Amino acid sequence: SIEPTSDEDVWVAAAVILSREGSDGKHLRSSQNLIIVKDLDFLFDDTEHYENCRKSYMKAAASRSDWPIDASRSGGSTPAPVINAIDLGLPSGTLWADRNVGASSPFDYGKYFQWGATKGINYGDSFDFNEQQYNNTPAGSLSYDIVQGGPNDAARRALGGSWGMPTNEQIEELFGRYTIKTWTVVDGVYGCLISASNGNSIFLPAAGYANENNEFEGVGESGLFWSTKLSSNPISANNATYMEGNEDIDSMARYNGLSIRPVQNG
Repeated sequence: SIEPTSDEDVWVAAAVILSREGSDGKHLRSSQNLIIVKDLDFLFDDTEHYENCRKSYMKAAASRSDWPIDASRSGGSTPAPVINAIDLGLPSGTLWADRNVGASSPFDYGKYFQWGATKGINYGDSFDFNEQQYNNTPAGSLSYDIVQGGPNDAARRALGGSWGMPTNEQIEELFGRYTIKTWTVVDGVYGCLISASNGNSIFLPAAGYANENNEFEGVGESGLFWSTKLSSNPISANNATYMEGNEDIDSMARYNGLSIRPVQNG
């Protein structure tokens, strides 16, 4: 039997269930435009059926940028996510992504990542702290800044190309005098609209964060996304933090799950 362990397997599991039980989808729910199997101890007991569903899925997914493909298992290439680089006219030339890593739209929260980890979780899900090596414990933890584009850069791992996690300097520039920050509700989501003099803007949803108890705090009130910079306190790393009336750089313990907002260097 085959147990679903990746995004690709989750989609295939959905296809298997629907093909066996009809299209009512009683074991499925929709979340952030992905079909996710929930509360179901599901094993593929028919390997041939699984492979047929996987092949059909992979063929369809090749033309759909919003359907995940695990390239290491499929033997194919991952299609580029639908993500846009926004020019805010910043002096450094930095381009900011229009959404967080893992987000299906600019107003979606996206995934939450522990600092230095490249595997994130969706809102409402849980980290397995036994599987995370980049937390606040000395053993196995990352002891240096994340290199943009390096193996611990979750933005580069997720998106490829020239995307990377932002530095402290890029966050300071974003929150500085070159942009206007307006707290508002867009498409039903509360967050910070950052507007530039060239007419372009990005929206930072108030996604909150996941704490060490796998509880989500500050959702709908504030937002945070990681920097590449390790804090002076080695159990923490720097992050952008924003709530109404305050946009700044702070630090959080590295085991917390924060958003990641990608950049492209100018």
